Amino acid sequence: MRILICLLASMMFTGNDTPLAIQFGTEENGNNWRAVNDGVMGGLSKGVVEMTGETAKFTGEISLRNNGGFASFRSPYDEFDLGQYETVEIRARTTGQSFAMQLYRSRAWWEPYLKHPLELDENGDWTTVKIPLADFKDTRLAEPTGRETDLEWLSETIQMAFINTGKKAGPFELEVAYIKFY
Repeated sequence: MRILICLLASMMFTGNDTPLAIQFGTEENGNNWRAVNDGVMGGLSKGVVEMTGETAKFTGEISLRNNGGFASFRSPYDEFDLGQYETVEIRARTTGQSFAMQLYRSRAWWEPYLKHPLELDENGDWTTVKIPLADFKDTRLAEPTGRETDLEWLSETIQMAFINTGKKAGPFELEVAYIKFY
């Protein structure tokens, strides 16, 4: 009986129960994320990423000139098998702008991706948000497609990002401590 209990206990703590954690900071696994701003399309927004001791700080200013209006903070391209998880948890704070999380499965900017707004206190207080991955919306060029979200392709995720969503000119700061998928 004791062997059966040990076997069942070991099965409960393996496989899909292991969260994927991305910690930010100078000595962590998230220290290679980078800024991608609307300058790639002619815009004039500015955003830079700085790793602090325990967080990633993404700061800058959104400009609406030259059809601009976005700044994003992105992971490097990699293989992220998110299909085995149901929830993402993010600890972050922001001032000046609202943000969303995006999950990509293609490098082509015109291809659909999954997106969900982050409900953060815009006054700079730390917030921990938990979002069911099923609540992410199929999105293309910043607009929901109206199609049902295909969660099957989460196992094909190649990049994660945070992007401002307000199309509002002005300064911003987004500071992220961690992302956990479970």
